[in-house]
Amino acid sequence: AGGVTAEAYIPGARVLRGGVLVGLDLGKALASPSGEDDLILRPGDRLEVPEYDGTVLVTGGVRVASRVPFGESLSLEDYLTLAGGVGDDGDRGKAYVEYANGWRDVSSKFLFFRSDPGVQPGSTIVIPPKGEGEGFRGDEFLTRTLSIMGTLATVMIAAKQLGGA
Repeated sequence: AGGVTAEAYIPGARVLRGGVLVGLDLGKALASPSGEDDLILRPGDRLEVPEYDGTVLVTGGVRVASRVPFGESLSLEDYLTLAGGVGDDGDRGKAYVEYANGWRDVSSKFLFFRSDPGVQPGSTIVIPPKGEGEGFRGDEFLTRTLSIMGTLATVMIAAKQLGGA
């Protein structure tokens, strides 16, 4: 098709096939024609190559949805801080990054260690909302604790009465 223009952001290229995203690394495909990364396009496929976007969108359960200038040294946590932090309804543990090419990578946690995906220009950081019933709910905790204590007291009184009779 004559190649890409100077404005093309090759890492953001994506192919849509029947409305579904098809994995593509256009940089590798262009560097090695007929190599394993060279995707064969089919009739109806749509190749989209965006212009460079030097920002990162931070959205979802953050205090202020923001578009922040990309910084090579900034981590996912830094971008969240620049968006005012995670809101009370945001689930930080399920954060994910959607890259300009449509691929996604999620945060993971093992014991006390969190591993966040890297952030690239044109990425979107999403903090999903907490699911129903997730998180600490003091009213439910108190209700359950009192219910258990009441049941234990009833059992102890009944056992004492049976033992003393």
